[in-house]
Amino acid sequence: MLLLNLFYWCTNQQIIQRTFGASSLEEGQKGVLLTAGLELLGPVYLVIPGMIAFYLFSSDPEFKSVNAYRTLVKTVLPPYLTGFFAAAMVGAILSSFNSVLNSTCTLFSLGFYKNVLNKGADEAQVVRSGKWFGLIIATTSILIAPMLDGQDKIFDYLQKTNGIYFILLFAVVIVGMLSKRVPALSAKVGMIVGFTMIPFSILCRWV
Repeated sequence: MLLLNLFYWCTNQQIIQRTFGASSLEEGQKGVLLTAGLELLGPVYLVIPGMIAFYLFSSDPEFKSVNAYRTLVKTVLPPYLTGFFAAAMVGAILSSFNSVLNSTCTLFSLGFYKNVLNKGADEAQVVRSGKWFGLIIATTSILIAPMLDGQDKIFDYLQKTNGIYFILLFAVVIVGMLSKRVPALSAKVGMIVGFTMIPFSILCRWV
């Protein structure tokens, strides 16, 4: 949990891109501190509603934990606020999706397209490559999403999937920050070996 949160909040492109977009270092620092303060309220809007839902619905044999939040909202909120709450949830989901999509396009266009596929690309070509890559990723994500319907908990599945790569990226960033003697080739080899070994070890455990 400690490593997962250090990776997510300190090295994840989806999160830190917002800090990179700040007008100055001071403004970026203010944003980070404000976000950290809001995160301390997490138990209020995550844990407490779950406790309330457990208290209200645990006696129902047909109740499933995956429907807890939705059932709680329908039960507690008046009808005229249900639509407002649904709109807020959709907005939050789209915001997260846009952040992931934008960071993915940035990593592809600046990190792969410009440095590997087309080293002489101008700014317009780099932007265009990011747009096309984003379209492909968004379409693929929409087509793949229904396949996750059989999962008991989507969040747990995503955490297991993230575990394949996050520890590798975090290790590369930490070594890069603490040492100037390690060449870039070591990071590339470590990533390739890690991406190969971790899924293989998971597959062996299932078998």
